[in-house]
Amino acid sequence: MVAAIKLRNDYTEASLQKVLRTVEDAEQRKRLRALCAIYGGSTNAKAAEQAGVTPQVIRDWILRFNENGPDGLKTHKPTGRKPKLNEFKLIELSSIIREKLLKGSNNRVVRKQVVGLVSDEFGILLNETTIGRIIRDKIDLKIG
Repeated sequence: MVAAIKLRNDYTEASLQKVLRTVEDAEQRKRLRALCAIYGGSTNAKAAEQAGVTPQVIRDWILRFNENGPDGLKTHKPTGRKPKLNEFKLIELSSIIREKLLKGSNNRVVRKQVVGLVSDEFGILLNETTIGRIIRDKIDLKIG
């Protein structure tokens, strides 16, 4: 059997409960409550049962807490996939659209033209809906 990982000694059950009262994130509160129980003498297995998780999850929380304190138990939102058109490509696309597609028009851009333009200039395939969102939200042009 592997020995349980000890919690850091610069916190106590009482000090962690003070922190717990200031936390708004429900998931972080749940994690802190489990660690409070362990500081109070509960086993990892009992704390896991009370929190509705496995002892392995409690172990992971202890490692995160030992490394970063209460902030290590915050809920982290995933960052998602990086956009195919980064900031520099968007600036370049904006200037290309304004030079090539807006000359002589009534300041309206046709998505199908921009799909071909993005494919030709950057080698990136995007559908018309995505191009429409980019033009509307990032480049701030009217879509035709």
